[in-house]
Amino acid sequence: EPVYYRNAIVTLRTANPEDEVELILNTGGGQLDSTSSFISAMQSCQATIIGSLSGDCCSAGTMIALSCDKWNIGDDLTFMIHNIAFGVGGSAEKVKDHHDFIQSQNKTRMDRIYKGFLTEDEITNVIDNGKEYWFAAEETAERLDKFALNRQEQEESFHQEQDDLLWDEN
Repeated sequence: EPVYYRNAIVTLRTANPEDEVELILNTGGGQLDSTSSFISAMQSCQATIIGSLSGDCCSAGTMIALSCDKWNIGDDLTFMIHNIAFGVGGSAEKVKDHHDFIQSQNKTRMDRIYKGFLTEDEITNVIDNGKEYWFAAEETAERLDKFALNRQEQEESFHQEQDDLLWDEN
């Protein structure tokens, strides 16, 4: 439940730019609403967030891990990514509408979170075919290096576009 993480979320939201916050992640996964609350707090956090990953870091745990700024990887890490599981009920048309909405949200979320860690084909394979991806410590570290580089390039590109817009206005 999101309320279980209230103290951690407050810590993230009140950390200062010179602080470092270490998130210790050893989890089989969790609820998407808790994950969303956590990631939202991480995005507003001014501190550097270090994800310490060991044991299992699966499912929702990987979403939180990829939202960190830096990572410490334990030798015994298992990093697993898969599609969401959910249930819906009600009349046929409402079930279809709800399912279609959840799937659309899920695709957007998967693209946003996993882009640069997984390839586009791997993301599609997770969503469309239910593929699970399992990574040991070494491959996770290699992919995180590429992910961090991709994220840095995206941020630089964004800032360049903003600068270009400012120059165009002047």
